[in-house]
Amino acid sequence: MHYRSWLVPVSLGWLALAASGCAPVVVGGVAVGTASVVGDPRTVGTQLDDQSIELKVYDLVNRDPELMRSPAGDSDLLDPTRPPLPPLSHVVATSYNGVVLLTGEVPGEESRTSLAERVRAIEKVRQVQNELAVGKPASTDSQGEDAALATKVRARMLLERGFDSDAIKVVANRGTVYLMGMVSRAQAGMATELARTTSGTRRVVKLFEYQD
Repeated sequence: MHYRSWLVPVSLGWLALAASGCAPVVVGGVAVGTASVVGDPRTVGTQLDDQSIELKVYDLVNRDPELMRSPAGDSDLLDPTRPPLPPLSHVVATSYNGVVLLTGEVPGEESRTSLAERVRAIEKVRQVQNELAVGKPASTDSQGEDAALATKVRARMLLERGFDSDAIKVVANRGTVYLMGMVSRAQAGMATELARTTSGTRRVVKLFEYQD
C-alpha cells in the first residue's frame, strides 16, 4: 500500500463534508463529519452511528490497495526526494440516518461495485446510494469548486427565513448537488428549489426521508 498518500482522498473529500453543515472532528488525523447539531432531527445516538459509519468507510478505502496505490505502485518510495504520486481514487462517504452516499471516483467498475457491497455490510447501514464514477480522481480545483457549490447552497438555506437548514446535509460532486435529511415534503421542495437555482448546479439528487 502507498502509505505516503493515503490521507489525500480523505482530506480533500472533507471539503464537501464541511459544507454539509457539520463541524469537523479530527480522529487520528482524519477529518470527518461530526458532533451533534442541535436542530438535527436525528437522535444523538444516530448522529454518532453515522459518524462511525463514515470512519469505517474511509478505513475500507484506505486499506484497499486497488483504490489507494499510486499509478506507479510504490516505485517512488525508492527516491525520498520525489513527491508521492496521487492515489487512484477519491472517495467521499456521507452517512445520514444509516443511508450512505458514496461520491467521487474509482479506477474501475469492479472497484465501484465491490466498495458499495462492503459498505452495505457495515453495521447499521440501511442503504447505499452509489454515485461513484469510474475514472481518474477529480483535480484539486474541481473538488474545490464542488466544495464552494455546496457552501453556496448551504448559505442560501441558512438565509432563507423559516427554513430549518440543520435538518439537511448538502453534498456536491461534479456539479451535482445531493440533498439528504429527514424533512417534510414542503421543506424538501424548498431545499430542492434553492439548490436547483444556485449558480453552478447541474442537477439535484434528492435523498430525503419524508416525515409527512
